[in-house]
Formats: sequence, structure tokens, C-alpha cells
Amino acid sequence: MADSADPAQREQSPIGSLEAPVIGLVAAIPAKALKTWAQAFFRPVDTYNEGKGDPAANNALKQFAMAGLFSGMVAIIALLPFVFLGTVGATMHPSLAFLPWFVALPAILVLAPVSAIISGYVGSAVYFILAKIFGGNGSYKDQTFAYSLLYGSNALFEAPFVLLSLIPIVGFVFSLANLAINIYIWLYNNYKVMRSVHALSQGKAAAVVLIPPIVAAMLLVVATVFLGLMFFGLKGLPSMADGMS
Repeated sequence: MADSADPAQREQSPIGSLEAPVIGLVAAIPAKALKTWAQAFFRPVDTYNEGKGDPAANNALKQFAMAGLFSGMVAIIALLPFVFLGTVGATMHPSLAFLPWFVALPAILVLAPVSAIISGYVGSAVYFILAKIFGGNGSYKDQTFAYSLLYGSNALFEAPFVLLSLIPIVGFVFSLANLAINIYIWLYNNYKVMRSVHALSQGKAAAVVLIPPIVAAMLLVVATVFLGLMFFGLKGLPSMADGMS
């Protein structure tokens, strides 16, 4: 994907000073998709506009699959120390924990792209429905392509922090940095993309981006309270039974 934007007309980024060195570093890796994702991190709207007219680049399915594969490779690297320690099973998803590591790790390379494709298209559909409710005029195809670029940029920029978070004692600092990157991409960059693709006002674009995490947080609170009440309620049953006897 060519970086053809006129410097004077380029999309502005609050962290634009980091763009040149970061993209220069990423460009040294012989994988075109990584540079595209790096550009999408700093200039999501420009990257989307440059790619949507290119049939070779405007392929959300391909972007999701590559992002999932990349994340799967990072996950395998993160799990290698546990393989040597013999504790890899304890770190696996329950669906893979029963498998020997030499089967489970390659399985990640198959499951990660599939998971990325499913979650990518479903996630884009949620935002698309909300955008339409607020009067958006973009197409699902265009929005999903833009969304896939954010998905790729998230996979790329969270990778080093996922690995660094494994460092004992100080790993939590890198976990917090990873959280900050996720917030930047899925709130700020997603806001810019939704506003551009659907020609929404600032307030409507903000609403489209904020509603899903707010609803998810509310559901989490309700579920936590419900489970807490169930736990303490069941825990109190024996004492109630003793009192009635």
C-alpha cells in the first residue's frame, strides 16, 4: 500500500513524531502487511483511503487472517518458555490444554486466524449497525476493510508488549502499556475511522465507538454482582439450614 499522501495534507496524529522512526523500523521487516498496519496506527483514515481503491489491498478477510496468524505466532513465542519449564498446559486455553505442546502450539496457528476472521467480521457488524442507527452512510465492506486495518495495527503494536509483559516483577508495566495501545486504537483511531467512513459528526462517531465498551462493562458488572450473590447465597445455605434444624 503506497504512502502517497501529500505531507501538507496528511492526517494528523497526536503521536506523529514517532511515525517515521517506528515505520522505518517496521519497514525493515520483509512483510508488507506490517508496514500497512504501522501506517494505520498513526494515520488510520489516510491508510484506509489509500487502500480502498486498490483491489489487492482492499481485502478485509486477508487482513483479519494475517493479523490472526501474526498474533498466533506471537502467542507461540510467548508460550515457549513454558514449554521448556514443562508448564505450558497450565497457560493454555482449556480447549487446548489437554493436548501435548507439539500439537497445541501448531493448532494455535490454525485457530488464531479463524478466530480473528470471526471476531473481526462480528465486531465490524456491531459498529456498522450502530453507525447506521446514528445516520452513517458508509458500506459494510468499506467499514470492515478500515476495521481490519485497525485489527492489524492492534496485533502489530501489542506484540512486543505481550512478550515483555512476561518479564517477572516489571511485566505489569508492559501490560499497562499494552492496555494504553488498545485504548488508543479502539477508541481514538476507531472514532476517526467511523467518522470518515460514515460521514458522522464528532458526537455521533464518539457514540458509535463508546457504546460497545460501555455496554460490555455494564454486563460485566451485572454478571459479577449476580455471580457474587449466587456464591454468597449458596455459601449461606448451610448456616440457614442449621438455624432451622
